[in-house]
Amino acid sequence: MEFKDKIRELRANRPQKTSQAVVAKAIGVDRTTYSKYETGDSEPDFENMKKLADFYGVSVDFLLGREDASQNISQDKKEIELSEKEMREIKRKAEGIKDGMMAAVGLAFDGKPEDEETLRAVLAALEEGMILAKKEAKEKYTPKKYRK
Repeated sequence: MEFKDKIRELRANRPQKTSQAVVAKAIGVDRTTYSKYETGDSEPDFENMKKLADFYGVSVDFLLGREDASQNISQDKKEIELSEKEMREIKRKAEGIKDGMMAAVGLAFDGKPEDEETLRAVLAALEEGMILAKKEAKEKYTPKKYRK
């Protein structure tokens, strides 16, 4: 895959929609200049290549086609961890949601109430979903300089 295709794909695959203008501003070039990078009409200098790699969280070698994506795991990307307090809060909220569901209509699958094991599985799935959501929120809203 060519450089132009890689940066176009990296921009398209970002979790939040990112425009060419946003990328251009982040690396300090005009939007038209960045647009030319994606069309192949121009290529960035070394400094802008490094800025692009940093922006997308990839290596310069990856952008240049010298390594594949499986080798391109950012060394500084760390797993977001939740504190004990956050975990207790998630468990408390999940239990509250389960209690609310049971009180309102009773938890049933296929029209009949389920056993305790199924209820524990539903609660575990609910907690796991809340944990993932909390981690994503922390990653999105915690500035990099404050991440461990």
